[in-house]
Amino acid sequence: MGIEKSYDEILRGLDGKELVEVDALGNKIRVLGKVDATAGEPLYLTIDRSLQEIAQKELSDKKGALRQ
Repeated sequence: MGIEKSYDEILRGLDGKELVEVDALGNKIRVLGKVDATAGEPLYLTIDRSLQEIAQKELSDKKGALRQ
């Protein structure tokens, strides 16, 4: 929900994978291939201090949102 949803694909990165050969009992024999995970990109958000102060004053203990 929110900003994270808009940037989800960028923030998420890629999962790593490993292809493993196992025996009939499920014991790992050897690794056949591996792809390392890739971290997502960082997202930096800023807060407008004066807008935040106005929001706190106007909303007090009520629920709501403001936009500039």
